[in-house]
Amino acid sequence: MKKSNKVKECYDVYMTIKQEQQLEILVEEYNKLFNVPGDKANKIICEQYRKEHPNEFRGEGWSIFKHRKRLMDWLSRQDQDTIDSLSE
Repeated sequence: MKKSNKVKECYDVYMTIKQEQQLEILVEEYNKLFNVPGDKANKIICEQYRKEHPNEFRGEGWSIFKHRKRLMDWLSRQDQDTIDSLSE
């Protein structure tokens, strides 16, 4: 394997780990922000938001405090049936 391929592979693994950590941070910060007891924020809903807004999850500076309005706007635009289907 070429060195450049190894570097790209390492970078891809790093980015996957960072995205998973960012999802965990999103759920944790959401719970804190809205005083949700325990780990009640639905990870599937947060994952859907992350899939629809990948540019917000680039770099290490992502914070729910920076993007909470976008998250809340996105949630308010979702049909209740869609939210319910994601939650199941």
